[in-house]
Amino acid sequence: ASILKIFSPDPKVGYWANNFAYRDALARGETSSGPSPDVASMEAGVRNTTVQGTLSIVFVVLTIIVIAMAILATVKSWRSGGGPSAELPAVVSRTYAPAGLVASQPEKELEARWNALPSEHRPFLHRSH
Repeated sequence: ASILKIFSPDPKVGYWANNFAYRDALARGETSSGPSPDVASMEAGVRNTTVQGTLSIVFVVLTIIVIAMAILATVKSWRSGGGPSAELPAVVSRTYAPAGLVASQPEKELEARWNALPSEHRPFLHRSH
């Protein structure tokens, strides 16, 4: 859609076509053009379509850059076999919590067994300081 809005030669669709139509009408000394009833509206149309057209171009270029970089990163990762993982190894938690807001009966039973364990028998993360 952005490409169509940028490159369409129809002033009803394309930002730049609309911009050029208003500019040409102003250059010819016209005081109204299309839906613009006066010179101020025509000047606003030139200004607004310039901003909209420019921003559309910037956004399309940025989108193309993001897509290209994603493709390059994917190809690079695929060729290198995936690369190293940035995830930390799994660590068994020292606490227990149910899967949802309210514990089910099996979860309540498991929590009771968990709490019955002496703290020295509960798995924990060894930290060296």
